[in-house]
Amino acid sequence: MTGSCCLFVAVVLAQPAKSEGDTDLVKRWLAVCQSQAEQYAIGPMNAARPRFQRVKEPIFRHATPARGNDIGAVYLWVDAEQRPMVVSDIFAWSFNNEPQRQIVHECHSLASEPLDVLLDGQHKWKPKRGGLKWEPVSDAPTPLASKSQRIRQARELAQKFSAHTIDMQGGRWELRVLPQPVYQYEVMKDQSRETGAMFAVCQGTDPELWLLLEARSMNGKESWFYACASFTDYVLNVQCDGKEVWSCPKYQQGVNDEPHWCEGVISNVIAPELPK
Repeated sequence: MTGSCCLFVAVVLAQPAKSEGDTDLVKRWLAVCQSQAEQYAIGPMNAARPRFQRVKEPIFRHATPARGNDIGAVYLWVDAEQRPMVVSDIFAWSFNNEPQRQIVHECHSLASEPLDVLLDGQHKWKPKRGGLKWEPVSDAPTPLASKSQRIRQARELAQKFSAHTIDMQGGRWELRVLPQPVYQYEVMKDQSRETGAMFAVCQGTDPELWLLLEARSMNGKESWFYACASFTDYVLNVQCDGKEVWSCPKYQQGVNDEPHWCEGVISNVIAPELPK
C-alpha cells in the first residue's frame, strides 16, 4: 500500500518495557528475549522494497504463572508508513520454574501479502499469504476529525468486543480487552488519512488475541474496520456487541507457512548473568 508522509506515530505500552520493580530473574530472561528479537530480518517478498523496522522497545510484556511461568516480551515490526506488519512474542517457558527454559517464538503476520522472514539467517517461518481480514465494525460512528478524537473512538469501539478461548479439555477461558492500545498510527493515503490502533486481548497478562481497529475511506465514505490475529493454540471466538464475528480453530503445530507461527526455537537455556 502506498501513501505519502506519516502524520504521527505513538507507541503506548500496556505494561512498561522496563520497570524498576523487575526482579533479577525477569531482567535476565527479558535480555534473552531481546537478543532473539534482534536476530530477525523481515520484509516483503519483493526484495526491491524496503525491509520492515522493529519498534525499538517492546510494545507489551507478560508473565503467566498459570501456563508455564512465562516471562516474555512482544515486539512489533512496521513498514515505512509505520503500519504494523508483524507481531512477535518471544518468551521463556518452563514447568515448575526450573532454571532451564525453552525459548518460544510466536509470530503473526499483520501484512496483506506473503513475507520474507529470516531468523538468524534461516527461513524458519515462511508466511505465504496475508495475515488479516478487515471487516466493517457494525453500528460504528463516523470517524471524527482529529487524531486524538479517533484514538478515543478506537478505545471505545474496542470495548464492544469480547473473546474467549476453548482449551484442549473443553474448558472456557474468558479474555479481556485492555483499555489502552499497545500501538497507534496515522498515515496519509491520497487525499484521506487512515488512523489505526492495536489492542491486546488477554488471559491474565498473556495476549491471546490482537484486535486492530482502523478508520479508513472506502468509496468516498470514512468508516471503522476491524481485524483479528490469533495468538493462542486454543480455539478462539470473538464477539462484537455479543454477536460472534470471528473465530479461529486451534493452532496446528508444525506448520510454518501460515500467518500464525509458534515454535520452540531453543531448549534448555539458562539466562546469563546481567552485566555488573
